[in-house]
Amino acid sequence: MTQIVEEYASKKVLERDKETAKSLLQNEVPADVIIKSIPTISMEYIEKLYRQLATVEKQ
Repeated sequence: MTQIVEEYASKKVLERDKETAKSLLQNEVPADVIIKSIPTISMEYIEKLYRQLATVEKQ
């Protein structure tokens, strides 16, 4: 039971961190600062998110 709760908590933390990273990118915070500030987020994820946001802005 404890493992299930820990996995759920980890999933929720990661979801929150992804939303925070998205918000920071939208506010033009540099990717390296985001990665240093949110260690659960990878550079690959930041690059993917940046491309997605750039595509949305073009529309």
